[in-house]
Amino acid sequence: MYLEKSNVFSKNQFGFRQNKDTSIALQTLVSCIHNNLDEGNLTLGIFLDVKKAFDSVDHKILLNKLDKYGIRGIANNLIKSFLENRSQQVCINDVLSNLNVLNYGVPQGTVLGPLLFIVYINDLLSLDLECSIICFAD
Repeated sequence: MYLEKSNVFSKNQFGFRQNKDTSIALQTLVSCIHNNLDEGNLTLGIFLDVKKAFDSVDHKILLNKLDKYGIRGIANNLIKSFLENRSQQVCINDVLSNLNVLNYGVPQGTVLGPLLFIVYINDLLSLDLECSIICFAD
């Protein structure tokens, strides 16, 4: 895949990637902790569980990031088409809600959904901080 071959993703992005599973993320975390202990450094772990993460993806921002990573032209237009003109409606006890147009979110249960999500959050892993960020999404 182009994004993998182009090394777009951070080496510390373990979610939804081939040969980058939970056990490797955990090994990386434990190794980081051991190294800090050996060097006499403090270690702080912050673990975030982002609720409705896939639903929060802004389409415009995502498409701009894809363009930045080299996904342009026909490929970008196909993904745009995949995301646009989506709507949802709920039926409870035979009562139908209003039709809502979706401007946010990547479709779950699709092959592209997880990939688009990690593209969307990829910048977080390249922040210039004095710490290590390890990311796993499921």
